[in-house]
Amino acid sequence: MTTEITLSQLLCSRLCHDLVGAAGAINAGIELLNEDSSDMSAPLNLMETSANQVTQRLSFFRVAFGSAGGPDSPVDAATLQKLISGYLSDKKVVVVWSALNFDGATKESVSATGKLLCLMMLIASDCMPRGGDVAVHVAPLDEGIGIALEGMGTAVRLPETIHLALNASEIDEHITARNVHAYFANQLAVGAGGSLEVECDETTVQIACVLSSGGDRHQP
Repeated sequence: MTTEITLSQLLCSRLCHDLVGAAGAINAGIELLNEDSSDMSAPLNLMETSANQVTQRLSFFRVAFGSAGGPDSPVDAATLQKLISGYLSDKKVVVVWSALNFDGATKESVSATGKLLCLMMLIASDCMPRGGDVAVHVAPLDEGIGIALEGMGTAVRLPETIHLALNASEIDEHITARNVHAYFANQLAVGAGGSLEVECDETTVQIACVLSSGGDRHQP
C-alpha cells in the first residue's frame, strides 16, 4: 500500500473520529424527541449545539486537511480566526490573537501558513489536556512568514505519540489516526521550506515555524 493511500486513510479516520461524537448527539436528540415530545427544549438544544459542532469541525478540517484554502484561494485572516476559535470552542482552549499579519506574502505562502496554523493549533490542544490560553503570532520576516504559538495552562505536556509523529520522516507503525495530524503538519512545513519546533514544560508549550518566502513548494 502506498504512503499516499495510507496517509489518506489515516486522515479520514481522524476526521471521522472528531465528527462521530457530535453527529451521534444529534441522533440522541432525535431519539429523545421520539420518546417524549412534551418537553422539546432539551433535545432541541442538544441537537442545535451538536449540529454547530459538526459544522465548525467540518469547516476547520476542510482547510487543515482538504483542498479548501489552497494556493488559488487562500483563507484570509478573519476567516482563519473564526475557523480556529470555532473548532476549539468546546476544548477549553482560548485563543489570543496577538498578530495575524500576511502583509506582502504570496498566495502560496498565505495558503501554507493558514493550513499549518490550523494543524499547529491541533498539536497545541494535544499538549493542553486541561485547556488554557494560546497566544498566536503570525507575521512576515525577512526569510518568509513566521508562525509562533505559546500555550499556557496546567499539566501541559508533549505526548510521546505526537513527538514520534513530528519526528517521523515517513508513514510507519507509529503513525495512527490519533497523531497523523502532527505528521501531516511537519510534512507540510518541510514542503513549504520550513520545519516545526516544539518545546514543552509543565505549564507552557511553544510551537514555531518559519516558512520560506517561496511559499508552498511541495504538498505532502
